Amino acid sequence: MTIPLEPWLQQTALELENRSQLYKEQELKNYFVPFLRNLLTKLPSLPASDQELVSLQQKIEELVSLIPPTYDVKSKEYRVYLSKVDSLKSKLKERFKLVRKGHYKTIWLPLGIAIGLPWGAAFKNIAMGIPIGLCLGLFIGSYLDSKAEKEGRVI
Repeated sequence: MTIPLEPWLQQTALELENRSQLYKEQELKNYFVPFLRNLLTKLPSLPASDQELVSLQQKIEELVSLIPPTYDVKSKEYRVYLSKVDSLKSKLKERFKLVRKGHYKTIWLPLGIAIGLPWGAAFKNIAMGIPIGLCLGLFIGSYLDSKAEKEGRVI
């Protein structure tokens, strides 16, 4: 059974806004509300089958329903919520190659430092290897982030 997409998008966006209206900016980020908003706008353009689309709709509905009316990151429900968000993000990345803004920088900055440390050690100056690796990681991460943005894969 396919749920009509346009009315569902409007209804889900409205429910998301109602559940998160009392949250501050950082609280919205902790509950991945901007991510869900962006996903709702990106959903119609995904090359998904009807079955995949229904599955994504169900997962998004479940996440929206799990957002509590008051902010509480210490609850067990919050941990369950985070695991469901991570599951959705990994599915989106695996199937549609969608990533969050800054995803590749987050990955490549520490990798660059890890690559720079042995180079610094090889030249007997570890302190010089760290900024070299940092620059390398920042360059690669920025390049991959801009490439993903140009391809329209950023949520």
